[in-house]
Amino acid sequence: MPQTYFNIEAMPFVLVLVFFVIGGLVALMFMAFMVWLHCKVFTKAGYSWAFGLLVLVPFGQLIVLLILAFGQWPIHQQMQILSDQSNSS
Repeated sequence: MPQTYFNIEAMPFVLVLVFFVIGGLVALMFMAFMVWLHCKVFTKAGYSWAFGLLVLVPFGQLIVLLILAFGQWPIHQQMQILSDQSNSS
């Protein structure tokens, strides 16, 4: 009888374990990309980049959308100040 170096009955467990490890790594990479993306959006809007970390908390995506949709953007405030200064000159 040929000798095998692995247990064939344990193969499904190993495949599931590999699937979850690879899936977990892909999920972590996706989350890191989403955080980076939101940090860039907040930076371009004039907010602190740290607002992008809200994506990591539960319902953080909703909070981000509410801030961006209804908040007074700092970049718009600066543009208004510059516009007022140029109109008064």
